[in-house]
Amino acid sequence: MIPCINLSHLPDTMIVLWYKNDMTVFSWNQITAFAAGSSPLPSVFSAGTALSVGSFDGPHKGHEELFEAVKSQKQLVPGLITFRKPLGRFKKNGTYSGDISTLQQRLEIFGQKGFAFVVLIDFSAEFSKMNGSDFLSVLVHGCNMKFIAEGQDFRCGYRGATGRSEIAAFAESNGVRAFFPVPVLVDRHRVSSSLVRQHIRSGNFIAVEKMLNHRYRLDCSGFGWKSACVSDGDVWCSVPVQSITQVLPKSGRYDVLLVLSESRPETGRATAVFDAHGIRSQLLVEPKILRLKVSQSVAPEKIQAVEFISG
Repeated sequence: MIPCINLSHLPDTMIVLWYKNDMTVFSWNQITAFAAGSSPLPSVFSAGTALSVGSFDGPHKGHEELFEAVKSQKQLVPGLITFRKPLGRFKKNGTYSGDISTLQQRLEIFGQKGFAFVVLIDFSAEFSKMNGSDFLSVLVHGCNMKFIAEGQDFRCGYRGATGRSEIAAFAESNGVRAFFPVPVLVDRHRVSSSLVRQHIRSGNFIAVEKMLNHRYRLDCSGFGWKSACVSDGDVWCSVPVQSITQVLPKSGRYDVLLVLSESRPETGRATAVFDAHGIRSQLLVEPKILRLKVSQSVAPEKIQAVEFISG
């Protein structure tokens, strides 16, 4: 099991070894320093790396294709370049409904899947102005990139000017192999984070589970639950909706499973207990408040997550 570690304030100068999986987390500033030669290239990059770049919010079945492509390069070290916050958060049209997964959840999944390292980018005005060729050059010189896998509609660089054809041309000129898998379809629809969000909003958790390959999980590790309304041995805990960064379904009552945390005896660290036969409960989504029904025997601070039951 992987412990809960709060990475929301991870300093740019820090390298973190992810528990048990030995997944190293680098900041983008570190990678640019490696590329410029102002810091020595870490040994993890010495054999060459296979990479994919993206928000990987979910992650969903389409991302799985990219992950498998990266990990199939057995002579190279598998890694991911991602963002501390999914790029959808930076949309200016006000249509973004929330993240599918928290940074904590994504890093846990990346570690479980066997990636050797992850690079976290803090999206900024300065970063957004970098052209695609310069971005890819940093990956070549700062990560020793030898292989890159991206979706066919992936774009990077200033105003998304660098797409599949430009990436392929750059790769050919720089001794990098590029791979663009065909889109993944579920029920004849192309899987995307945007579509997953739509299904979450509508409460269609059967479709969500098909696209994610697991139940939708709301990360409660940072929630400050307030308990009230004790009745029949149960307690309704509440938290303001505005404090939640993940996408929520429309107002209504939903069947959920509680995911509790416990301490590892050998380390004292908290670790999530994911059990298909977890504690069944109900979640009430209101416009401003999220309410969760729990037994008096369950301490609210031990609620690590809730999983929405699809059927």
